[in-house]
Amino acid sequence: MGNISKQQFYEIIPCGANISYVLTSDSFYSSTEFKILQSQKIVNFANCCKMRWNGRIQLLYFTSNCIPFADYIQSSTPESTIAIIEQIISTIISVKNNGFLSYYNIEISFNRIFIDQTNNQVHMIYLPINHKLFTDAFQFNTTLYGELFRSTRFCPILNEVLKCFSDRESISVEELFSKVSNISSELAKSQGRIIQKNKKMKLIAVNSPFPLEIAIDKDNFIIGRNESVVDGFVPFSKMIGRQHCKICYKNNEYFVVDLNSQNGTYLNQRKNRLPANQLCSLSNGDILRLAKFSFRVEIL
Repeated sequence: MGNISKQQFYEIIPCGANISYVLTSDSFYSSTEFKILQSQKIVNFANCCKMRWNGRIQLLYFTSNCIPFADYIQSSTPESTIAIIEQIISTIISVKNNGFLSYYNIEISFNRIFIDQTNNQVHMIYLPINHKLFTDAFQFNTTLYGELFRSTRFCPILNEVLKCFSDRESISVEELFSKVSNISSELAKSQGRIIQKNKKMKLIAVNSPFPLEIAIDKDNFIIGRNESVVDGFVPFSKMIGRQHCKICYKNNEYFVVDLNSQNGTYLNQRKNRLPANQLCSLSNGDILRLAKFSFRVEIL
């Protein structure tokens, strides 16, 4: 099984091309966070399943076809490295703002963040445990800062990010993200490329039986209750159609399309259901209702 790295709450055990965390006590496991993690399917989080290993809870994360970011950074271009860091910090901020999970339980060691080299997709690890990996925001932020600092030997341009905070006692992830985004834009401009970054959108349930957040990560994103054929799975009611509606991203705008659902798709306070198979524009803060369940539109 390879070497076991002992921690207070878990042991890290390589499993072929994947990695697993074996909890030192079942009492550390948070079933609520695990269910939220499974239902939300947050973009940039590695898929996880719960198993048993020698009688203890094992959380297996699927990281095949990926390499640790600490290895990736040694041979990648500065532009690629900055783009990956932008993804990492954006994911942290998303979790920080969603209110359902704790960003203190995200592994931020660059040895525990994995990159799919086929598409440069980030796969991060979230540990659904009752005890936090970091005691407070200061410890989390300074640890992340330290990871960035150690990476400057392979990506010197990171010094441009870090020098702004060298004399400060506190650093927020939002400030880091802003600086990294600026560096990313400057790199692209220096190469004569025009950047058009897609917006990021998510739907946050406001009256569901349990917390649910759906991250829209495709230009054509189908939502419904048949998990095998949709991109966003809504499991809590048969009133939701198997393929209920579709979120489309076109010309820098988001739209919703009702897929001829039986119980209808509604927007804001409109009493009439949206016409089937027609684009209807979405704005930040809109309330999208599928049957009787409401979701708040959040466009970042």
